Amino acid sequence: MKVLHVIENVDERYGGPAKTVPFLCDNLKKIGVDVSINSVKKYDYESNAIILSSGLKWNNFENSVTDTLRYSFGLYRGLEKQVKGDQQVIIHTHNQWNFPPYCAFKLSKKLNLPLVCSIHGSMYPWSLSQFKWFKKFFWLAFQKRMFQEASCVHATEPGELKAIRDLGITSPIALISNGIELSEFENMPTKSEACAKLGISETKKYILFISRIHPVKGLDFLARALADNSSELSDWELLIAGPTDDDKFLREVNNIFDKSGLTNKIHFLGMLNHADRILPYAASSLFVLPSHTENFGIVIAEAMAARIPVITTKNTPWSEIQEHNCGWWVDLSDENISKALLTALKSSTNELMKKGLNGRSLVVNNYSWDIQAEKTAKLYHWLASGGEKPDFVDVM
Repeated sequence: MKVLHVIENVDERYGGPAKTVPFLCDNLKKIGVDVSINSVKKYDYESNAIILSSGLKWNNFENSVTDTLRYSFGLYRGLEKQVKGDQQVIIHTHNQWNFPPYCAFKLSKKLNLPLVCSIHGSMYPWSLSQFKWFKKFFWLAFQKRMFQEASCVHATEPGELKAIRDLGITSPIALISNGIELSEFENMPTKSEACAKLGISETKKYILFISRIHPVKGLDFLARALADNSSELSDWELLIAGPTDDDKFLREVNNIFDKSGLTNKIHFLGMLNHADRILPYAASSLFVLPSHTENFGIVIAEAMAARIPVITTKNTPWSEIQEHNCGWWVDLSDENISKALLTALKSSTNELMKKGLNGRSLVVNNYSWDIQAEKTAKLYHWLASGGEKPDFVDVM
């Protein structure tokens, strides 16, 4: 069996899917699935350490027209060339609202190939409200038809499945979580080593925000919460790691830090390469991600794998944080984020460590990539050969 994964972009600056898709493909490859990753270039120089280290096949096609639509003259032909012989081929697409998923959809229809569509959080109400008219046009032009005629839609959590059904989609939906590459967190550097490499003091305690700097990730809520609790920050400082996706938003956040006199406690680490991105986890004692929406939130799971307690919102699918005492899972508001942060800042080192260990146990037992790859392979075999429906597939 051959599976062609089609994704808008997979450079490390792209965000969560640039990690989750290669990790999934690597683990599928380990259990005998022939996979390739097919993307369209966004940056002048692109790389992905996961793809390179695992030896995955990566076809990165030139962007032919506009940066927004990711239109590529070579993508369709490149995908079609990979469909040959008697080998069963499945197309698995990972994006909406631009050319690559449309291209994958058209090829699947032309050659009568099974099509799997991973949503990656794009169908939640908050996500649909962004660039609303642009998305409505594409929804009517092809997106709804693509989901409705897909062999299977892939959701990562029950709320995402419901969001898809609420849009009137009746095709089968597979509920398969994303995973964590636990090996990355087995032999982490010490706090002292991490702080030395990052150029920060090891005598301080660090709050970590690691994600792209964009309104959806809620960094402004964390900035206001820090301002509200500035009197409790004598031993604490903030690490911010990730690329800047919105310069205007970054200026707004910096203005909050400036007005509250916290600028000297804020460390912008920028976009870290694959080898260095573990360092802020090793240096930190608390992780905060006040997102407006997440279909999984891989950095949340990574923080727990690194034994760090987590503050995040009920807009993420992490009720288990509350159930397993791994941190704080709250409704998104300035008051709630501020209260959760204050509680964490006043917690003892032992209390924080206990929550961190609980989080580690949670992800080890439930979110390793090999588990998710086995489910995905089972889905592929069902689509290709029929037989008994997997119990994680919802049909109407």
